Amino acid sequence: MYLYYQKFNLCQQILNFITRMLQSTYVNRSTINHQITVVLNFDFAYSSLAIHYIEDWTNVFKEVYRVLKPDSFFIFSCNHPVTYAMRGSDTEENWISKLEVVKNKNTRQVSVIGDYMTDFKVMNALGKDSVNTWRKSFSEISKEIHAAGLVIEQIIEPTPLKELEAISPEVFKRLSKIPKFAIF
Repeated sequence: MYLYYQKFNLCQQILNFITRMLQSTYVNRSTINHQITVVLNFDFAYSSLAIHYIEDWTNVFKEVYRVLKPDSFFIFSCNHPVTYAMRGSDTEENWISKLEVVKNKNTRQVSVIGDYMTDFKVMNALGKDSVNTWRKSFSEISKEIHAAGLVIEQIIEPTPLKELEAISPEVFKRLSKIPKFAIF
């Protein structure tokens, strides 16, 4: 069963439906902030490409930890930190994304393009007038996971299936070299 816990503004009918669906579960509605508190314990929780839409991941991780049984699992995926660490530039012919260090051999002056270490809000992540996401480094993600009491067992950086090469060679080539997502 998938559980996503967050503050919901729900009408009484939806609350009644949830109460009926979770007959053996305690559901409490706070009239001040319309927050639903569900008291359950799960063996497994899963979040697919959703957490990066939330600014404060630690609170989400704490809530997941709270509802998980001991020795259970939480798997989540998010945008790979390198995805938005690269900076883009537009030329007449190309769109270029870089994470690069350039050092002048003569002056020894260093120029850095991109920013992996700084956490920041990505505006219009899916195009003009779309949603925002929050980009975090692996160090920050790890810190927030551990602050909630969770332990990282493995990090997976998925690569595309070979079948994608026939469908979209450009996407296959890019995803084979630069990961788009990370799975914890």
